[in-house]
Amino acid sequence: MADTVTRVILENQPRRAVIRAEITSDGTGTTDGVLCDISALVAGPDGTPATAFAIERIDYMVDGMQVVLEFDATTDDFIYSCVGQGFVDFTQNHKYQGYIDPKSSGTTGDIVGTTAGHTLGDKASFVFYLRKKD
Repeated sequence: MADTVTRVILENQPRRAVIRAEITSDGTGTTDGVLCDISALVAGPDGTPATAFAIERIDYMVDGMQVVLEFDATTDDFIYSCVGQGFVDFTQNHKYQGYIDPKSSGTTGDIVGTTAGHTLGDKASFVFYLRKKD
């Protein structure tokens, strides 16, 4: 078996997206589970498919494990480590653009999660508030 990763697109506009993602552990763990799949979204601001995200905010609830969020690339780029319940606002109340994917070598544009300390039945849920970048 493998942990289950599910995604629901709550908003999908040319400039922004809101995605809810969940991980349910069967005890085996998740490595680079795709939480935000950029290829599943409508075209970006210039009418072509978006190639990256700027993360404005992440709401999270992680029960019984830790989830490390990263931008997917050949060597993934760290975003945030989630434990417990909370949120992170990368715009600091809209003063800044948010956390922009650095588009490192081999980037896919996706946001992935890797679990640590997981046991059977652990769960994590996230709501990602994203801006699409060309």
